[in-house]
Amino acid sequence: MLAQREFSLVGLWRCLRGRSSQPNADGSAMASEHCWIVALAVIAIACMPFVLLLPIFSAPGFRDSYLAFHVAAELATVITAVLIFNVGHYGMAEQRRAASYILASAFLAVAMLDFLHTLSYPGMPLFVTPNTPQKAIVFWLGARYIEAAGLLAWLLWPDRLTNRPARPVLLAAALAWVTMVTLAAMVFPDALPAAYVAGSGVTAVKVALEWGVIAMFVAAAIVVVWLSRHISYWRALLAMLVFMVGSELCFMSDVRPDDVTDVLGHIGKLAAFFLLYRIVFVQTMRRPIEALAVARAGLAEREARLRQILDGAPEGVVGVDAGGIIRFVNPMMTALFGYEPDEIIGKPVEVLVPERLRTIHDANRDRHHHYPWPNPMGLLNEKVGCRSDGSEFPAEVSLQLAHDPGGLDVAFVRDVTDKRRQEEELRWRANYDELTGLPNRRLLNDRLGHALAGSRRSRNYGALLFLDLDNFKYLNDTRGHYVGDRLLIETSHRIQANVRGGDTVARLGGDEFVVILEDLSADLQEAAIQARLVGEKIRESL
Repeated sequence: MLAQREFSLVGLWRCLRGRSSQPNADGSAMASEHCWIVALAVIAIACMPFVLLLPIFSAPGFRDSYLAFHVAAELATVITAVLIFNVGHYGMAEQRRAASYILASAFLAVAMLDFLHTLSYPGMPLFVTPNTPQKAIVFWLGARYIEAAGLLAWLLWPDRLTNRPARPVLLAAALAWVTMVTLAAMVFPDALPAAYVAGSGVTAVKVALEWGVIAMFVAAAIVVVWLSRHISYWRALLAMLVFMVGSELCFMSDVRPDDVTDVLGHIGKLAAFFLLYRIVFVQTMRRPIEALAVARAGLAEREARLRQILDGAPEGVVGVDAGGIIRFVNPMMTALFGYEPDEIIGKPVEVLVPERLRTIHDANRDRHHHYPWPNPMGLLNEKVGCRSDGSEFPAEVSLQLAHDPGGLDVAFVRDVTDKRRQEEELRWRANYDELTGLPNRRLLNDRLGHALAGSRRSRNYGALLFLDLDNFKYLNDTRGHYVGDRLLIETSHRIQANVRGGDTVARLGGDEFVVILEDLSADLQEAAIQARLVGEKIRESL
């Protein structure tokens, strides 16, 4: 229990010093940001009875200077109400709650009625009709009721209703309320119940009406507590409502218009208006600006990460605008093409293509823009890149087309020289014998199929010779594999030397070779003789 108490005192101290404010997940400050305001409101209300004991309020000249204080206090609240209207009505439209228009229109009426209340206060110069406490109180109560109603509507308007209230309708309603209160105060004052009696103070009617305002403020406080999980500034709202309730309590207990409690009431009212302006300003102006700054910082961070990724990419990356002009390149483009970034940025992309292919490349680029493929990123056929020294290299290009007219087409370029060499090597190993360089069994089957098809077309006979080397295993075992390999290589050379250029010599494996003789003769016997002669020549050569 003691530890909890110590923790609470430390937390309150840190809160009052403004050190416990931390960002929520959505970027807004936590509710503890405004806890010092709540503490200030509670302290201020608790100190009100002691303020009444100050010598200044019992000084003989206090009542004589009260009128100046009243005008100054009311004008300060009028200015603050106008600021609340201005921020709520003309602030950053995309960042405001829809109900901000309701609050703004209500406080426009509050500013006008409080100004009329100031002009109608006893002791002020004649304002259309004689200035009386009754006239001033009517303007006062008219301002307080629309103030309380505006706060309730502002708090209760659902955020899910994205449609914004019609501003002209709200302004017309506020002006209609001001007009109605003005007529009641100036034209039909006798039709209203008396709110103030000289010598005895406010009447029961005025007290009941003040209790009605307090009830609306208390209802607003209940709504604030209900919404405390959804808004981070609910403590500041509660503090503002505490000041408003305290102010109304002061105005309920005054005996004469320049009573000491009026001073405290005006101070509480001014504090409440200031807090409300701060809340509206922070939520409507400062928070969006801070959110924009955070968004810009995040954008800069993402841009730096993207640049880091692009700089470390193993492929060349180039961005091209709709006119075919290079707008950015990554360092790998310099390694591939030999151009420094400032040498090619701002140049046509065709500078990276051999001159003999630039016309075709330009036509293909236009075709891709007019008839883009459905998938967002496509692999183009292998292209030919042109380095700064004029040398060429095979390149593979992946193209990401822009989604909007002002975007950039992004091409990912890679040098496939080694890839093509490896593919050729794999293709050669799949079809040729690694030792002798002759076609292997796989390519032999393919060549045999072609030979049979050609024989059917030309109606000429061909021949298939099968050869093997006698005692090759004995030679391999006694003289070693190196000598055996040299014998196989020399055998392949001698066989090839005794056949025509269009014939096929293949190694099946070990010491076995096959020769395909194509297009020998249309006569079977003559073709057999020619094949036998070739076989004899090969044997004599070996």
